[in-house]
Amino acid sequence: MTFNKTAKTAVGIGTLWILFYPVLFIGFMFLIPFGMMEFDRFGSASPFDSFGLIFPLHCLTGIIMLGLIGFYLTHIIKNTGASETARIILGIGIFFMPYIAMPFYFYLYIWRPEPPEWARATQKAATTTDPDFDDPAVLIQQLKEEDPSPTTKKSNNRQLLIVLGVIGAVVILAIAGFGVFAYRAMNDFMQDIEDTFAEPEPILYDSLPTYAGNEKPYFHPADLGDFTEIIHFKEISTWLYANEVPILIADNALFLAGTIQPDDGWGDINVDLFRVNIETGKVDWQARAGSARMFTDGRYLFTEAVNNFGAAGMVAFDIKTGEQLWETRFDYDYAAGIGNAILNDSSITVETYHHGNSAVFVVDTESGRIISQEKNVVRTGRDISVPYNDLVLEKDGTYPGNIIAFGKDNYNVVWQSEETAVGNFAVSGPVTYFLTDAVQLLAVDTNTGSEIGKLILEPRFSPDFDFVNSSIIVAADENIVALYFEETQQLSIYKLNQAESQ
Repeated sequence: MTFNKTAKTAVGIGTLWILFYPVLFIGFMFLIPFGMMEFDRFGSASPFDSFGLIFPLHCLTGIIMLGLIGFYLTHIIKNTGASETARIILGIGIFFMPYIAMPFYFYLYIWRPEPPEWARATQKAATTTDPDFDDPAVLIQQLKEEDPSPTTKKSNNRQLLIVLGVIGAVVILAIAGFGVFAYRAMNDFMQDIEDTFAEPEPILYDSLPTYAGNEKPYFHPADLGDFTEIIHFKEISTWLYANEVPILIADNALFLAGTIQPDDGWGDINVDLFRVNIETGKVDWQARAGSARMFTDGRYLFTEAVNNFGAAGMVAFDIKTGEQLWETRFDYDYAAGIGNAILNDSSITVETYHHGNSAVFVVDTESGRIISQEKNVVRTGRDISVPYNDLVLEKDGTYPGNIIAFGKDNYNVVWQSEETAVGNFAVSGPVTYFLTDAVQLLAVDTNTGSEIGKLILEPRFSPDFDFVNSSIIVAADENIVALYFEETQQLSIYKLNQAESQ
């Protein structure tokens, strides 16, 4: 069987593809872990999406291989000029190792004009020992028997082509059917994997659940004193790490970073972000955040960007509408997480970490642009210090501890609370709020520490109450104060009546 140059080139290209495709596929599989790293780093399209490109190519390669197997086996059968040993070895090899056998056969019997001597069939020489050797009629008859007529050859070729065509059609249909089935199965499998890695869709709320009454032993007022009760929420789940502030009162609204119904999936590392009407509990807008850390400058609400084990970042929302204004991601090698963040006049100072690496990024609050960055620095891990006029307010390191006001310039103690405080404290201009270990919400003058108002709650803390591992949070803005108890998932809002006269 002879072929023109075009046919040889076409067969050669298909054969070379079969030779090099396994290397390409193995390289692709080897690069998948690095694709996972890039996915983690940038939180972009999943690396599993690449299967959508390689899978059709895989199916096409399978079809090409089956076609070449049929072609080469047909050529081996008809190639009587080849060595019997080579035909047997290469025929078996095309079944079991086509990547190796096909290129050898192509070079020896298709590409070369003539195969090398060792690859040719052994010719049987006629000898004088044959009794019919000298009889020309006998020789002619033998040649006729060995060499079929052209008509017979055409008929045999036609039948062979029909058989190969039927087999090829069946194989192609089978491959196509299997390809469709496998492609759908692969898509379903990849979708399951992506669903596992993807952040769960948040539940959208019209309003937060509120108390119908004190049907359970939640903390409730025993004496409101100088406060007015506004609203109580129940089944609110949030938490407090480092300087995270999961509850804010601002713009005459409650801002909450937490969950109403905790997720079971990977979304647990992120939280829901709510703006809630403090009178009705109606949710004005809802978003997602990377942690319960948030703060505001009165126009924007700043928080950590959503993150599923990728590069950490900061995001800003319009405080009234919830519109995302900007999002900034940091260098993944130094910022897999955020350890501390401080809001300055026009910037945010963010301390980040990733294993042994750490960095400090300064971000412009208006645009989200990174103003400066310093890598491989020691993290401060400092507690909250709240400046007010010429004072700096801090809480000592005990649990519970006292609130202490220092002079900003000389750091001398100006005043110290007589009552011990649990949880954090909230400075709202001239009034500072905190909860005592006697379950009393106190409002004191920020300049002097003198008491302005008191709200007594019950029940009292039990003797074995774990103040260290329980979050009790106070948030305030002017005369509105929010009080959260993690243990009972209770969030209450009160109004200090006398604050208006301060």
